[in-house]
Amino acid sequence: MPKLTYNCQICGKQLKLKNEISLGETKLYEYTCGHIFARNYEHVDKSSLDFTSVDGSEKKARHYQEDGVEFILESDFNCILGDQMRLGKTPQALLSLKNKFAERTPCLIIVKGANLWQWIREYKTWVTTLPNGIFPIIGSKAWIPPGFSAYIISMDTFSRPAILEGLKKMSFKLIIADEAHSYKNTDSNRSQALVDFAKFQNTGEWPSQIKFTCPNCKHEWEERGIHTYDKRIGLQIVHKSSKCPECAWYQTIRAGTEEKKPEGEKACGLVLLTGTPILNRADEYFVPLNLVNPEKFGSLERFRRQWLEQDDKGRWARVKSYYLDSFKETIKPYMLRREKEDVYTDLPKINKIYTLIDPDKGKMADAYNKILDKMEVQLAAKANPSFWDMADNMMQLRRICGMMKLMWTADYLESCTDETTAKYAVGIHHESVRDVLYLKLGGEANCYKLSGEDNPERKDWIMRNWETSNKQFLIINMLAGGVGMDFHYCDNILVLERQWNSEMESQFEFRFYNPDMSIKKNPTNIEYVICKGTLDEWWYDMVEGKRRTVGETMYNHWDLQKDSDSFRGLVERTVQGRI
Repeated sequence: MPKLTYNCQICGKQLKLKNEISLGETKLYEYTCGHIFARNYEHVDKSSLDFTSVDGSEKKARHYQEDGVEFILESDFNCILGDQMRLGKTPQALLSLKNKFAERTPCLIIVKGANLWQWIREYKTWVTTLPNGIFPIIGSKAWIPPGFSAYIISMDTFSRPAILEGLKKMSFKLIIADEAHSYKNTDSNRSQALVDFAKFQNTGEWPSQIKFTCPNCKHEWEERGIHTYDKRIGLQIVHKSSKCPECAWYQTIRAGTEEKKPEGEKACGLVLLTGTPILNRADEYFVPLNLVNPEKFGSLERFRRQWLEQDDKGRWARVKSYYLDSFKETIKPYMLRREKEDVYTDLPKINKIYTLIDPDKGKMADAYNKILDKMEVQLAAKANPSFWDMADNMMQLRRICGMMKLMWTADYLESCTDETTAKYAVGIHHESVRDVLYLKLGGEANCYKLSGEDNPERKDWIMRNWETSNKQFLIINMLAGGVGMDFHYCDNILVLERQWNSEMESQFEFRFYNPDMSIKKNPTNIEYVICKGTLDEWWYDMVEGKRRTVGETMYNHWDLQKDSDSFRGLVERTVQGRI
C-alpha cells in the first residue's frame, strides 16, 4: 500500500508526532522515539501579497480566496485546500504560486484530463502570460522540454512509468494536485505514482567530510561521503562504511553531520485540491492527509481505528461523532474547507464561471470537420456571408459541441449528487443534447426536462414542483425557459449551448436570480462549459472581447445576427480550427 513515512535520522525509527510547540518563527516537534527537531516557518504579511490577474482582465481574488492564499503560504505549500466545488480553488493555488514564483518554479500541476486546458487558461490569467509559462505534457511518449515555469499533466498520464521517469529527471519545487480525492484508493497506480514522486522530489544528496575513529586502534581519519536526507524534515544522516588504514578494522558510520544542506534549499511543496467533504467520506482522505503529514497520519489502519466508524455497508465513511471536534482540530493545520454558505457574503449576486474542457470527440470530431469543409466551400463562393447564409451549419456545429460536453457534464453532475442535495439546472438548445443527457443522468428518476414542446400548464407545473421534488436536475431549453419562468430556488446553473443573442442569455440567467433578499439570499452560480478548439471557444473569445470593448451595458444589446463583420470573423476562425 503506498504511503509516505519519515524515519528519524538519529535512531532510524518511523517518526510519529507526539507534540508540537511554537516558539516565535520556530516550531519544535517531539516524536514518540524521544527525539525533538526544530523547523523554521515563515509568517506571511497578507498586505504584501498580490491578488490580481496578469492578463489585463483586471480580475481580483475575493476576500475568502485571499485567506486561502494566505493559508497555503503559511503552510509553506504543504496543505489540502478543500473548499466546496466552484469556490475557486484553482485561482487560490495559482495566486500562491505567483506570490512565491521564484521560490516555487518549476511547478508540476496534475489534473483530470478534461480540465487540463482550463487550468492552462487560468495559469495565464493569474500567474504569467510569458511564452515559457506553462507546458502541457500530453501522451505517454511526450517530449518534456526544459525551461518552463510550470508543466501540466493529466493524472492518468502522470501514472505511466515512462512519463514518471522523465519527470524525475527534473527538479520541481512545487506539486499542485487537483481532485485529490481521486487518490482515495491506496492501491491504485495514480496514488502509488504520486506518493513515490513526492518522496523522490524531496530526497536530497549532500557531500560531507566524515570523521572516523577506529574502535580497535583509536586511529582517526576523514573521508568524503555522500549522504541522503529528506528535504521536508531538514535533517541529515551519514551512511558510510570504511576500513581503518592502520589495522584494517571495518566499521559503518550512521550519524548526523554538522554540515548544512545547500543554502536556501526548500522542500518540494505539495498543494492538494479537493471539493468533496471530508467528514462524510473521511476514509478517502487518508492518502492526501498522509502526503501532507506522514508523521501524524502514517497508517491507514490506525487512522481508521482512531477516528472513523463503519456504516451499514461496512465502509469506513464517517468520523466518530464524539471525536468530531477533536478531528477537526487535528486536521486544521493541514486542511482548509469552506462551504458556499460560509462565503456567500463575499460572492457576487450573479457568479459567472467559464470552464474550458477537452471535448469528448470520437465520431463527433469527424462530423464537426465535415461541416467545416462545407463552410470552407461557402466562404470561397461568398466572401462576406450573412448570418443566414451560414445559420444551418453554425447551428449544427453548436449541437455537436453540446454533444461533446455531455460526458464531462454527466460526470460533474454525478459528483455534485454525491456531495449535496442542491438543485442543478442545465441550459441546452437542441433536443438531441437534452435527450442524451437526460438518459445519462438517470432519466425520470433524477431529472425533469422542459422545452418548447411542453404546453404552458406543463411548464408551470414543473416550475412549481421541482423545488420540493427529490429530482435534483432540470434540463431546460434556454429559449423556452427564458420567458415567464421563475426558478429562484435553484442556485446552480450549467449552460451547454449558448445563444447568439446576449439578451436571450440574460433572460435565461435571470430566471434563476432575484435581487430581493427576502426572496433569494444566495448567489446565483452560472457556469458556461466551453469546448476547447471549437466554435465554442472562438465564440467565448469574441463575446469577452465585445464586453471589454463596448462595456457590459452595450454588450447586453449586441446581436451577432446583425453584426456582419463580427460574424464573418467568427466563421473564418471556426473554419480554420479543425479538431
